[in-house]
Amino acid sequence: MNRLKWGRPTLALLCVAIGFVFMAEAALIQTKAWLGPILLRDAWAKTLQHGLPEKPWSWADIHPAAHLEIPSQGIDLIVLNNSSGEALTWGPGLWSTPPGNGEFAPAGHTIITGHRDTHLAFLSDIAAGETVLLTNADGNTQHFATTKTQVVDIRHDQVVPPPGDGWLLLVTCYPFAGIDPGTPERFLVWAQQVRKPVELASAGKG
Repeated sequence: MNRLKWGRPTLALLCVAIGFVFMAEAALIQTKAWLGPILLRDAWAKTLQHGLPEKPWSWADIHPAAHLEIPSQGIDLIVLNNSSGEALTWGPGLWSTPPGNGEFAPAGHTIITGHRDTHLAFLSDIAAGETVLLTNADGNTQHFATTKTQVVDIRHDQVVPPPGDGWLLLVTCYPFAGIDPGTPERFLVWAQQVRKPVELASAGKG
């Protein structure tokens, strides 16, 4: 009887304690989701001010490396310095590890990657001729105009950039509605650097 008498309250307290743990974890996740972007933008502002990499929080293995804007899509994103799992949780990142064979990532061009269901989901709606602004850590803003999209299979396709230098390549998994995290297909958006903003109007023509 004593075991039964004390067992039920103890079990109830244990259940309550477990419930509080789950609630605390959920609150922590929500807090990080809310606070993370604020800290990233603060770190980016400090990067522009001092010209040096600035971590968003002390234990982070990432830091802001660029700022991506596509006005027609309402896109305003901090680009992180690599494409690790941690980085892509918080935003798009500069390509650091080409998937599949090494020929996938063409050398000499800026490549930004991100998840298809979060930060780069807008790529499904992008069209030729859209303005892309990329600001680096020195505060220098490069102007690009999107030219084409394509789908490749990283198991055997070699990505060949269009003629010329200074291309920006945005990469995400494909298809956009897919749920398989191991898909070998990638959706690419090519954007050509233009020297003057006035060139943007004609970049998608021809």
